[in-house]
Amino acid sequence: MNEKYTVIGIEHRSYVSKKTGKNVEGYNLYLTQEVDDKNLLGVRCCSEWLPPELYSDEIEVGSVVCLGYNRFGRVSFLTIGPFSYGGMV
Repeated sequence: MNEKYTVIGIEHRSYVSKKTGKNVEGYNLYLTQEVDDKNLLGVRCCSEWLPPELYSDEIEVGSVVCLGYNRFGRVSFLTIGPFSYGGMV
């Protein structure tokens, strides 16, 4: 399933995993999403983990991105807009 979001923040992260003891590097993308939900007043916000191989310097605050997820719920691809209603222009 593909979802469209607006990037409101980008945070580079580098740490040692407590589970594996290995170095982990990636990016937290902070995002907002306009949704048509009668139970939501305003916009939905969330953060998604992005591994370095999916990150691009083209991603900027204010960019509209489309995220795709794998069967484990992790981001598997990212496309930078502009987008129209159902897909890319």
